[in-house]
Amino acid sequence: MSRRARQSQPVPHLALSKLVGVTTAVAADGVGGSLVDDGLLGLETGLLAGDRLLVELSHAYVIIHGKLRNGGHYWKILNDAVNEARKDGFPGADRNLTVVAPQFFSTRYNSNQYTEDQLAWGDLNAWQAGEPATHPVGTRITSIDALDAIVEEFSNQSRYPKIRNITVVGHGGGGQLAQRYATVAQESAPHVHIRYIHAGPGSTILNIASISLTNSAPIAMYASRTICSRCSSQLRPIVAQRLGVAARFATLNDSSNASQPLPTHSHESEAQRRPARSRPGPSNGPANGLQDPSFALFNDVVSPVANDSSSGDLAARPVLGELEIVAKVDELMKKGLTLKDEYELFRKDIWPHIKEMRGEVPGPIYKAASLVLGKMRTQLAYVSDTSGISVELGEMYSILGKWDPSIRNDLVLNLCSVLIEVKNPSSRRSALMNELVTLWMHISQLKRSSEVLQEPRFALPSAQDVLKDLNRRQPKPGQELRPLTLDRALESIFLVFPPAQAEALLPGLLATVAVLSDGRFSGPGLQTKAAPLLNLVRLVLTKVKNGFNEAEITEIFKLRSKYPMGKQQKLRAYVVRQLTNITKMLLYRSDQWQGGLDNTMDPEMAKAMSLTTFHRQLRIAYRARNTGAVFSIWQNLLSCLQDYPRLAQDIRDDPHFLDFWIFVWCGVRRANRLQDTMDLMKELEIEPTVKTYTAMLHGWKLCKDVGKIEALWGQLIQSGMKLDVIIWTERVAALIDGGRPQEGVDALIQMVAIWKQAVKDGHQSDAVEPTISVVNAAFSALLRHGDPQKANQVLAWAGREGFTPDVRTYNILIRESLRADDPEDAKDLLRSMKNQDIQPDSATFTILLEGVITRMGDEASPAEQVHAVDQVFADIEAANLKPNQETYGKMLYSVASLPNGSEEAIAAVQAHMRGKGITVTAHMVTILVERALSRDPPDIHAVRDLLREHKLKSVDQGDQTLWERVMSAFSVAGEPAEALAIFDDLANAGRPVTSLPCLLDLVRMLIEKEDRPAAERVVSVALAHKLKTKEEFNARYWRHHFWYMAKENGLLKTAELPEEVIKHFRG
Repeated sequence: MSRRARQSQPVPHLALSKLVGVTTAVAADGVGGSLVDDGLLGLETGLLAGDRLLVELSHAYVIIHGKLRNGGHYWKILNDAVNEARKDGFPGADRNLTVVAPQFFSTRYNSNQYTEDQLAWGDLNAWQAGEPATHPVGTRITSIDALDAIVEEFSNQSRYPKIRNITVVGHGGGGQLAQRYATVAQESAPHVHIRYIHAGPGSTILNIASISLTNSAPIAMYASRTICSRCSSQLRPIVAQRLGVAARFATLNDSSNASQPLPTHSHESEAQRRPARSRPGPSNGPANGLQDPSFALFNDVVSPVANDSSSGDLAARPVLGELEIVAKVDELMKKGLTLKDEYELFRKDIWPHIKEMRGEVPGPIYKAASLVLGKMRTQLAYVSDTSGISVELGEMYSILGKWDPSIRNDLVLNLCSVLIEVKNPSSRRSALMNELVTLWMHISQLKRSSEVLQEPRFALPSAQDVLKDLNRRQPKPGQELRPLTLDRALESIFLVFPPAQAEALLPGLLATVAVLSDGRFSGPGLQTKAAPLLNLVRLVLTKVKNGFNEAEITEIFKLRSKYPMGKQQKLRAYVVRQLTNITKMLLYRSDQWQGGLDNTMDPEMAKAMSLTTFHRQLRIAYRARNTGAVFSIWQNLLSCLQDYPRLAQDIRDDPHFLDFWIFVWCGVRRANRLQDTMDLMKELEIEPTVKTYTAMLHGWKLCKDVGKIEALWGQLIQSGMKLDVIIWTERVAALIDGGRPQEGVDALIQMVAIWKQAVKDGHQSDAVEPTISVVNAAFSALLRHGDPQKANQVLAWAGREGFTPDVRTYNILIRESLRADDPEDAKDLLRSMKNQDIQPDSATFTILLEGVITRMGDEASPAEQVHAVDQVFADIEAANLKPNQETYGKMLYSVASLPNGSEEAIAAVQAHMRGKGITVTAHMVTILVERALSRDPPDIHAVRDLLREHKLKSVDQGDQTLWERVMSAFSVAGEPAEALAIFDDLANAGRPVTSLPCLLDLVRMLIEKEDRPAAERVVSVALAHKLKTKEEFNARYWRHHFWYMAKENGLLKTAELPEEVIKHFRG
């Protein structure tokens, strides 16, 4: 019989000092809160008003106070931690949860604070030991019983159908109770996983049932603060028999230093245990508000490290015992295997058992694992085939609790050494480079609790934090400010480590930047992947007076390391040889890779700051579904708004910039950040528009949050805001995509009915006229939903209502016909387009081409592609559609844009043109030039051939766009004579180059060729032409990277600039 069944009376509820609900805190008055008088837990205080939140709770935190019995204070700390975690987008913090803080009263010190039905203890520390309360008189209910009652309450599926996790956490005296409760608590319900956490207890229970004493009885003993995983697993089944008061645990008072962190079996190197020299600036520890000793505990509570599953399988023990694992490691090391074979055996046969210990690794296993990992790390330096090992080795060290940067530095150096010393095939070079970048992602995640169990990604400090650290070098009184050295500057990139440890990463960092700048190993794609790291190195480079110089690099490579010194010196010499390329990559070609996540906001670089940059970063991060990067960009934007007031005006000038943020927050389900963005709009005095609310609908449509969509729509209708056809379209499509197809169709019918009534009443200005675009949205959404019958019904209804199909309607129908493998239906649709005088667009031809080529397979040969082109033209002609010059241009663009479009297919399109007597236009040649430039590397010979083939010898032939692109092609190819000739010819013809991207390619090439006079002439001509236009000042135009590069390289003469432009550059 369970203890609960034996109780003669229900447990009176403990006074809950505070509760926090799914979205708002309840009873958030002073510490201590309000005490409630009825109900097991007093949940009627408002937390679960109307049962709305009852059904949503998935996680309950029960936080137990220390000996001071200040439950309200503990509740507030954890509640604040949860809210701050939510605000910062901390993984796992957005769950629907509640925080409960029971108050264990003392009859001596809290005599007037509890009611006649509430529990209180006569002995100050009795509740910590699990003893019975002394109030009310005659009660035999213990603090263990009280905790059982709370757990039992939240385990009730009828009240909390979504509850999956309950965390019982205590500190100090509460830590003592929490660990005792863990040993004797009732078995949890099968659908609920219960986690027990304690920190800083004055005593710790330890069972040593395996020790035989004179009476052969198992006993309980106490260890100082730590308990091993094996003892913990043995403790529960034995001590659980001693229920309630029978378990008279001996208890020590909370000691004065009971503020140690959570018990853990982590191991660090001797270097890590040595006191580190202090770093100027902010501590690596928590902020002041988090320095309460219990905060290490609270951070763990909201950390994603904890297992949130409901499987309750955490107690699974390793298959192999401690001695078996140590013996297997010893046997493995004696076999004399190659590195790869030894690593594979260790990874497959031994490591899974160590990993299963989840950080609670016994000392002998820890030593054995460290020994074999160290051996393999040493062997890496002497073998050529090391791909695929380095990152896994680093992660293994992390699981053992070894975050030593010098270990990772050796792994980095080894990868770089293999790249430059071994002749690797291209596929292996690519694999090694990707492994190198991934290894730096792993390094950036070290010692960051939010990154545990995350996929490899960069988690580096922001540029602002690095700048603050660099600028905090205050001299002592009477001393001069010493110049910033290269090693000191680079250390600032790794703020999570003390300087002595960060220093160990510098040789590997320099070697990495060198290989990333080497065209043999890397290109814009890999540089973009490494952009977060390169951005900070670039920032440091702008701050160091002497830049990257041989003398300081040599000193860095003298740092102590276990990596062979001979190989280090070869890497040092290689880095020195690459200095010119490193500087070019970081300073002059940064725009080629800053599409990664460039959030550097150095004051000297701030002039290049633009909303376009933020928008591009956000777009890339959102497309990659990298929510962490989105948060990083948002924080960077907010920091920049504080540091650069002009950015606020830029946002006011382009209010739709924040509309895109609103779309993203809705798309990733971050309501708190959405509110932050709306608050920012209010602060900047930007009124939300119908486009703002359309962005909300679009975001919620993508994540199928129909409830929010309809709630917002109701508010918009009630407000009387003038809507437009776009927001109506979003709503119709969102309802269908969200699984409510009939409601979406009804919304479309409602829109038409409202318009008809407005026309009838003569109030057309009060309604939105529906267009075929709304019908197209409903039609395509129904097809996506898998309901072609209803989709066709909607199309038929639209026809009866007088809607005329447009080219997009036909494109949708043609695509569906080809997907259904019904090419004859597609031909009928083309004939219908002809009859209704609807001209096909480039999308039509792309759909036809892709449809035909898809049926052939992804690896369609050039001959099959030519056949596809011929077939599409045959279908067009069969429909009596007569292709014209524009049609062929669209067709040429469609073929050139195919991922595997062949030269033969391009020639087939041109052959059809010649057969119909259609001449090639400058636009078509431009398409082909762009195709040649898109190759890797760009094919400048193909560009020359195109010009010769089409007899384009001077800028008098063709159009402006063509020659600007050709000039850009010669610039990218490093052909200054031909590029400048086109630039000068266009300028002499009175139509100078105006495309800023093309001008940027030309100036960048001239700077690299060190032709400063020519670069100055280009900038002067472009500036003179712009000033002649006398257009209204456009800040976005002057923020283009071309003007930034001109200014940074001294190519802009301030005297020639208008005052408003000068003010702009001054920021």
